[in-house]
Amino acid sequence: HLDFQRPILIIPNLAIHMNREVNKGVEIKVQKEMQPLLTQLIEDEIKDNYMLDLVAKEAGVDREDILDMDLNVYCSEEGMLVGSKGEFISCPRIDDLSMVYAAMEALVESKHKDGINVVAFMDNEEIGSMTRQGADSVMLSNILERIRMGTARREQGSIHELMNFFVISADCAHGLHPNYGEKSDITNKPVMNKGMAIKISCNRSYASEVETIAAFQQLCDKASVKYQKFVNHSDQPGGTTLGPLLSKYVPVHVVDVGVPMLAMHSTRELMGKQDFLDSIEVFRTFFQLEE
Repeated sequence: HLDFQRPILIIPNLAIHMNREVNKGVEIKVQKEMQPLLTQLIEDEIKDNYMLDLVAKEAGVDREDILDMDLNVYCSEEGMLVGSKGEFISCPRIDDLSMVYAAMEALVESKHKDGINVVAFMDNEEIGSMTRQGADSVMLSNILERIRMGTARREQGSIHELMNFFVISADCAHGLHPNYGEKSDITNKPVMNKGMAIKISCNRSYASEVETIAAFQQLCDKASVKYQKFVNHSDQPGGTTLGPLLSKYVPVHVVDVGVPMLAMHSTRELMGKQDFLDSIEVFRTFFQLEE
């Protein structure tokens, strides 16, 4: 694993003077316009393996020892509190690393006497999860089965135990945008800093059901935090979550929830500070529930 931990790449936009139609909506040509700049070299300095040499030097190994690389570009700017009262969090990759952090923080801090608490972080969600370590695979169900076998439970209890599992599928939700109110559902439009959103979909792109919604509402009450409901605008179908994929392989009770946010999938995203703190408290309360 290697992380340069400093900005070495940048993707400069074309100046508006040279792209006068940009504010009328111009398609981004990914092959052409998303190529990052790495460095400035004079002609006799350019080498075919410049990037490979850079990675080898950073990793402290010989170039010949690197068989292959899987490199990713990410925004290196740090997050910050914004708003006149510091009530919002502006940060890259809030979706869905905020819920990853909240779940792990709650798991570590929780005091639990019985049963086994599990937090699962899945790879490749944004490209469909159809990888061996993605949610659309048998990996998680296999891990849960191995845990069950390790506890020496009787075989005939396996399916019954799975049916009693309760899973919180936590992914960020679309909050009400003050400049684009028409994009939200007329009734179910969660507002930042007004509580976690319970995500509901009649076409089951979210796994929430009446029973699991009721259970999560009671969990929020126990944790003394607020909650809201989120439904996509009928003319603006949203994405999906890992909840339906999980229940596809493991017959468990699932509720889909998330912290309302703005600018999802932008370079910097925005969420309410109180909602984020509330999510940690909800997860902590969940992990401390008695069987």
